[in-house]
Amino acid sequence: MATKKTTPKNNGSAFFGGQNNSGNKKKPRFSLGYIYLIVAAALIAYWAFNAGIPASKIDNTQFNKMVIAKDIEKLEYVKKSDLVNIYLKEDAIKAKSEYEQFRKQENLTGPQYYIVTTDYQVFNENLRAIQEKAVNNAVAADSSLVRSEVEQAYEIPTT
Repeated sequence: MATKKTTPKNNGSAFFGGQNNSGNKKKPRFSLGYIYLIVAAALIAYWAFNAGIPASKIDNTQFNKMVIAKDIEKLEYVKKSDLVNIYLKEDAIKAKSEYEQFRKQENLTGPQYYIVTTDYQVFNENLRAIQEKAVNNAVAADSSLVRSEVEQAYEIPTT
């Protein structure tokens, strides 16, 4: 009569350090799951630590005040969303209390505000009108100012 070989049952998963059939402990094997876990953790960490404060929506009145105060570093038109991202000057963020929430950010690379516009040409024309009015007011208030230098001070790069 032939005898059947029997193997002992596995005492725990060999993947998590359990014993294999011979009774020896196996070390955890490297798995593709570990790579997915590392990538997911890296993406979550990047999002959590670098996202900063999301841009806030502002209205035309607030935008006009920023232009007149020369607080805007640059404007960026986003065509598909019909909005303009507003990037503030770093010295304005540090000096003015209304921008206090941005001082806590170490990375100021993203826009601080945005404004919704339906037509970029109209927005641009309104911006130029605000800048012209601010230049006229500054030159009228101090006649020793050179108009071209004041215009240059109010110029905002747009992309």
